[in-house]
Amino acid sequence: MSQPVNHHLWVYMSPFAAVLLRAGVGTPLDTVATREILFQKNTVQVIRAMTLPDFWKGFQPNVLKFATRTPAQLVSIKVSSSVVPVNLDPAIRGVFIGVLSNGMEITVLNGWNALRTRFIQGQGWQVLRQEGASLLTKGLSSAFAHRALSGAIFWSVYEKLRHEYPSHGAAVSTISGVVQVITTAPFYIAAIYKQGKDAPKEHLHQTIVRIFKAQGIRGLFLPALAPRLVHSAVTSAPLMWMMEELHLIQRKTK
Repeated sequence: MSQPVNHHLWVYMSPFAAVLLRAGVGTPLDTVATREILFQKNTVQVIRAMTLPDFWKGFQPNVLKFATRTPAQLVSIKVSSSVVPVNLDPAIRGVFIGVLSNGMEITVLNGWNALRTRFIQGQGWQVLRQEGASLLTKGLSSAFAHRALSGAIFWSVYEKLRHEYPSHGAAVSTISGVVQVITTAPFYIAAIYKQGKDAPKEHLHQTIVRIFKAQGIRGLFLPALAPRLVHSAVTSAPLMWMMEELHLIQRKTK
């Protein structure tokens, strides 16, 4: 039985809805997460110290980021799932899809992330005139490591669970996002530090070691964990539903 026209209309409008959802939900949560890391405070302390306008600092680069990220993500997933052989184990195939797709994405998005961090620190568009194109690549290696690992973990868990529980898409997406957020926390935190103003020039592993020496193991996992988990829980299921409905992910036919 064919599906109603309004279903198809919603599916094809979903990328635009995804941009609005990610910008509307992601901006305040990203702001809280970034402040937790840079100011070394917990979620409650950060929220109590913020005024309403503070939650929307970084909104402009965030909107531009999500407006470019969504189509970049759709294209990269389509390309990656086409390139990776469909006869691999779902978990292994997910690793390759995640690394390839997220690697392509971050080359487009890193500049927006760096700008968002500077907006939250009180700077604006003038930072581009002050630092030039170098700002757009600031923290790129850390961001690439974080996104590649994030993609590998998310997609390996997602593809494996979806293979086992094909009718539980929302739960599978949410679980995959939670696992991803927790396991990649040190790389996310290091990337934020390296994008901040006055960040020391050092390799990723040096940043992680420096954080560990100053704050212990808690400093590598707890900062920004709550807002990142909320962000993932709210956005993962709708995004994966969109990709599945648009048939972007190629799989072996039964």
